Order: sequence, then C-alpha cells, then structure tokens
Amino acid sequence: WSAIDTADYFTDTLPADSTNLRISEVNYNPHDPLTQLGEEDVDNDQFEFIEIVNIANRPVELDAVEFVQRDSEGIVFTFGDQTLAPNEYLVVPKNRSAFVSRFGSEVPLAVGLGDDPDQWVYEGRLGNGGERITLVDPSGQSIQSLAYDDSSAWPGRSDGNGSALEIINVEGDVSDPDNYRSSSEFGGSPGVLGNGPDNRIVINEVLANSDLPDVDTVELFNTSLTPSDRS
Repeated sequence: WSAIDTADYFTDTLPADSTNLRISEVNYNPHDPLTQLGEEDVDNDQFEFIEIVNIANRPVELDAVEFVQRDSEGIVFTFGDQTLAPNEYLVVPKNRSAFVSRFGSEVPLAVGLGDDPDQWVYEGRLGNGGERITLVDPSGQSIQSLAYDDSSAWPGRSDGNGSALEIINVEGDVSDPDNYRSSSEFGGSPGVLGNGPDNRIVINEVLANSDLPDVDTVELFNTSLTPSDRS
C-alpha cells in the first residue's frame, strides 16, 4: 500500500456572467384587453412584456443588469437582486397588474430596484413599428442589441394580431427576420418556451379574387392521423 495522500478538489460553482442572457420573446403590440375574461380595461400597450432566458449551464446573477435606451430607442429597466437558473425564463412587464390579469400570477417576473413590486416595471414603451432593444451588463457593456420590425419580412401576427414575437434560435442571428416566429399561444408564451407551430393543420389551398357564383375560400388540411376539432 502507498502512503496516505490528501488533495483538495474544487468544482465550478461560480455563477455564469450576464453575457449568457438572451432576449427570447417580445410582445411589442399586444391584442386589446378581453375584459369579459377579467383582463384590466387599459390601453393594449399596458400588456407589453419582454422575456429573457439564461443560456448557460450555471445560474446568472442579474443584479445591476439593465435594459437601456440607445439613440432614444428601447426601454429602461434595472434588475435587482435576483438569480436566473440555467434555461430559466424571466419576464419584465410594462404593467404588472395588467400582465397578471392576462397571464396569471405564476409567470416568473423580474425583480427591480426598491421594495415596491408594482414599481418593478420598465419605463418607456415598445414601438409598434419596431425599434432596437439593448441589454447591458453591470459595467454598461452590451450583452445583446435586438432590432425588431413590423415590415412584411417579419412575422405578422405579432403586430397586434394576437401573438408575441418569439426568437427561434436564441444563439442565432437576432437581426434576421427568419429567426423569429409569431407565438402559437394567444397573447404569447411568457415565462416558458413557446410551443411553436405544430403543423397539424395547414392551409392547403386559397381561392382569392373570385367571380360569382364562386366566393373566396381557404382550404385547411389535417396532416395528422386523428380528427381535429376546429370549433
């Protein structure tokens, strides 16, 4: 037998830095309030939100990470003392009470500065026609600068038609409109990964600019092997 030996082993337990944060969903032009469902009767812009995700395999400390305005574009928000776990999503709302009335109280919301949760909201508003959103680390260095638009190259349902704007690949090109989709979930999928299109029901044929007695029609096709209730 050899002599007893001792050694110290250290595991990588330090948190990941904030450069591992990504903007994952933007609801820049929400649908109008559905007051009959209990949503607050406020301007639709009050339901705006931005979602971020931690793409690292370690937690990220958010303290002093900020959304900042650049060239008068974007919103303003400073994160407080909060930790984001690996692959965890977090939402910064425009109006917390309006947000909760639409999405419920289980969605993880960002902690801001101060002791009043009602103040943990961003300043400014998201441009309905598009603008640049900038996320910076505590030293002011840019983490991500995302410029969305509402032109025809971008997903249309996210522009006031019931969906939010979701990025498809958070590590892909954030300036490429093809890297975005309209959320399949009505109103967006804040706090979780969106399901995306499941392609069970597809538009198979369109008749447009018809002459009587024909009328304009859209044909749907069920690609699955089971019935689908469209009511």
